[in-house]
Amino acid sequence: MITEHTSNDPYCFVEFYEHRDAAAALAAMNGRKILGKEVKVNWATTPSSQKKDTSNHFHVFVGDLSPEITTEDIKSAFAPFGKISDARVVKDMATGKSKGYGFVSFYNKLDAENAIVHMGGQWLGGRQIRTN
Repeated sequence: MITEHTSNDPYCFVEFYEHRDAAAALAAMNGRKILGKEVKVNWATTPSSQKKDTSNHFHVFVGDLSPEITTEDIKSAFAPFGKISDARVVKDMATGKSKGYGFVSFYNKLDAENAIVHMGGQWLGGRQIRTN
């Protein structure tokens, strides 16, 4: 519970093990009154000011991902090619399920190019992935 009183009301974060449980809690609790006050419940996001700036890094698109593939999976698969600055599997905000693609960012252009060449067509999970 964050109670620092500036001009904002107190707020808190609640973590769930399962995405479906978090979605159910959001649906059930948003707009409810607690102690006479209506609460607003949303998905937590990282403020853009806290995100790492990777705009000058070298980004590899990774497509045709199996639904079970996680960010850690793609990070591990691409780690042999060089130092990774960021990696993520893109997920649907409403369902939390993978959209079937992601990105891996490298500090070094040559590392990204090697990853594209060597990982394209490789099997990750139950599918052959595409890289660009």
